Amino acid sequence: MLALEHPLVLISASPRRKELLESIGLTPIVAPSGMEENVDTSLSSAQLVMSLAQQKVETSSASHPQSLCLGADTIVVHNGNVLGKPASSNEARTMLHQLSGNTHEVWTGVFINRTDEQGSQVAFERYALCSRVTFHPLEDTLIESYIATGSPLDKAGGYGIQDPLGGLMVERIDGDYSTIVGLPLHPVWQSIQRLDQTPIVAAPSWEYVRPRDTFTDLEDLVSILRVECPWDREQTHESVKNNLVEETYEVVEAIEQSNPEELKKELGDLLLHVLFHARIAQDQSHFTVREVIQTLSEKLIRRHPHVFGETIATHAGAVAKTWEETKLAEGRESILDGIPMSMPSAIVAHRIQQKVSSVGFDWQEWDVAWEKVEEELQEWTQAMREEESIARQQDELGDVLFSIINVARLKGLDSESALREANQKFKRRFQGVEHLIKAKGKALSDCSLDELEEAWQQVKQDEASQRTH
Repeated sequence: MLALEHPLVLISASPRRKELLESIGLTPIVAPSGMEENVDTSLSSAQLVMSLAQQKVETSSASHPQSLCLGADTIVVHNGNVLGKPASSNEARTMLHQLSGNTHEVWTGVFINRTDEQGSQVAFERYALCSRVTFHPLEDTLIESYIATGSPLDKAGGYGIQDPLGGLMVERIDGDYSTIVGLPLHPVWQSIQRLDQTPIVAAPSWEYVRPRDTFTDLEDLVSILRVECPWDREQTHESVKNNLVEETYEVVEAIEQSNPEELKKELGDLLLHVLFHARIAQDQSHFTVREVIQTLSEKLIRRHPHVFGETIATHAGAVAKTWEETKLAEGRESILDGIPMSMPSAIVAHRIQQKVSSVGFDWQEWDVAWEKVEEELQEWTQAMREEESIARQQDELGDVLFSIINVARLKGLDSESALREANQKFKRRFQGVEHLIKAKGKALSDCSLDELEEAWQQVKQDEASQRTH
């Protein structure tokens, strides 16, 4: 049996979690919380399982002084829907039919709390891990036989991978088996060891923290916030990913506005997200920011053989060609691999065209490429006039836009920037129309199209007049 300095209390009635802990030599005290779960449907899958695990522990840990209190919760997610424990055989049947032949996610959240003599928290660790499970197409006889065992009724998603018939349904798993059963053993064991050895110390004072200009100090500051700030503690990669995208666009906006002071601030916000995501990964024992830096350094040296090796490159085009050849040598199967398709579509199109151009697949002149635009315009016009399906019309529209972006690229123009500027120009002008109409004591809804057009032309004339002065 593995020796711990403090009793390990399992705040769960799950016999599977107890068996998993016993399989690595731990003998937990089983003390279910008996709490009624407060499920917040607005949370992400990771946040939800961590929240439920934490609720279990926090309602019980005061009763277990000088202990390690372990809570966990597991959910099954299919097509964005959380599948809990089925309330009936019919509900279990429905769940299993949904999972049949498909891939779903299994999320397990963990919360481990170290308590002092009064049962108060002195240290904790919390994380959520996900594994993906693919089911075989399930025969009705297998589903009915499994339901007849009664086992599906106490398991999220209506199945247990550890059950003989439950395991028979699984074609493939991507991830950790114990996470699917209900407790990620290796991370939990690491957390238990760390918390078991954590000394009880007085609450830290952060009076020494001051704004500084070193990377290490900033890294420490982010780490302190991750531990001490309730909001920072609850965040996951998933919960702040949209904030990262937003900060990136704010950097772009500062660049386009030629505002160095604002750019300095926005780059700081972007750096914060890099450090914050690295800290989250460190909390989950995945990697540290130092490993991020090491990996980046290795990649930069490897992809610049014309600087750090014997390859010769005398112009930017040669560098781009070497860069793509190096990435293919790293194991990528296509030069188009690595383009995030979640970026704005105009940027994606531009990057695709740049990539294929680097290997010679390109138009020689922009005016030759323009002939392709005219061809695509004709096909789109024909699809609309003949009232073909919306899908067909949209397909032709996509070809038109892609071709126009190609011509713009050949002329050295940035389609994404051009469209963003057009959006800003239209917004500015329409707000001018709103101002003129309001100055007349009228509402937009009370104006005719002719009145709105007249105001629009007035705004354009005013802009032209301002440019000439």
